[in-house]
Amino acid sequence: MQLTEKEMIDLWLLSKGYEPLRTDATIIRTDGVDIRAIARLECRRWYHRLLLEGDPSLLIPEEMAGDPTVTRHATDRGSLIVTMPTAVVRPLSACLEGWDADAPVIPADTPLARRQSAPYAAAGPTAPLAVLRRDGRLELFSMTAGSDTLLSLRCVTLRTDSDGAPIYSFADCALSTI
Repeated sequence: MQLTEKEMIDLWLLSKGYEPLRTDATIIRTDGVDIRAIARLECRRWYHRLLLEGDPSLLIPEEMAGDPTVTRHATDRGSLIVTMPTAVVRPLSACLEGWDADAPVIPADTPLARRQSAPYAAAGPTAPLAVLRRDGRLELFSMTAGSDTLLSLRCVTLRTDSDGAPIYSFADCALSTI
């Protein structure tokens, strides 16, 4: 499901019971709260939280491996550092050429992530690992000899329209979390 901000606000108001408005009363004056502005803020908060913390099955990830703004460089530790575009909110998985599986993404402050510094404890091509660094870069462990070809980089992104308003993109079942 992909909605503009206006469509999402309309859906939000409907699901929260603010719409449709009553037609059996005449409104003479309205100088109170702007319900659409409140709904816009609630929509944006809900959507940002969904992108940051939501179950990947509720989201529509994008394949970013072919994106020209994705840069990568090898380290002397046998890992690959990937810099992602600014539209990426959260990476979900990555895969390099020569790996047997996709690498799940873990935060840098976990014991498993810290263990990747040791050459004998680092992940290998049969069970790779992607560590999300605090600066937003992704470090992939471990590269196979001489291969830095990124086959897959699945990410959750925040897209905006020409006015800077978010484009809401999620699976239909995510509506149950409103």
